[in-house]
Amino acid sequence: VLVLGLDGAGKSSMLQGLTPGGWAAKRGRCRPTRGFNFVSLNAPTCQLDFLEIGGGEDLRRYWSDYLRKTHVLVYVVDSSDRSRLPMAKAELHRLLMVQPQLPVVVLGNKQDKPNAVSVSELHEALSLGSETGDRPPAPARLIPPSQSREVGIIEGFLLLPLPHCEMIAYLRQRRRKR
Repeated sequence: VLVLGLDGAGKSSMLQGLTPGGWAAKRGRCRPTRGFNFVSLNAPTCQLDFLEIGGGEDLRRYWSDYLRKTHVLVYVVDSSDRSRLPMAKAELHRLLMVQPQLPVVVLGNKQDKPNAVSVSELHEALSLGSETGDRPPAPARLIPPSQSREVGIIEGFLLLPLPHCEMIAYLRQRRRKR
């Protein structure tokens, strides 16, 4: 699973929420990713690997190099930064031009901020489901993180057209224990 998004969107925070201890143990300790961040989740019969690449302008040019070996793209967007939504859209659509059939989960992050756009506004701002040139609509799902961020991520994975092994059940079980 490749995790991308502009710098400051919340990619690292989202990944921290999937690790043991989650957000509670690491609140306020997230730093900008200067390169790569790798998280592996292990369930009894499968493993799900997440590769996050930093969202700084200097790193974005390398994003498309990783698409060929990617099964799923998780694209994280800062819903509260209206001024950067056009840039987030441009970067997402640039990626979809390289791999137009790649399943995408878009996480509308920071929905709790006062200036955040609604899910429908974000869907429109990113032109999800619209045709770009001669390409068919991207197979994208927009998921707003709920009060428990992990729930939104799990919902996103449930919508993916991929075999999920036992990872979703494992994440749900872990969430119930919290």
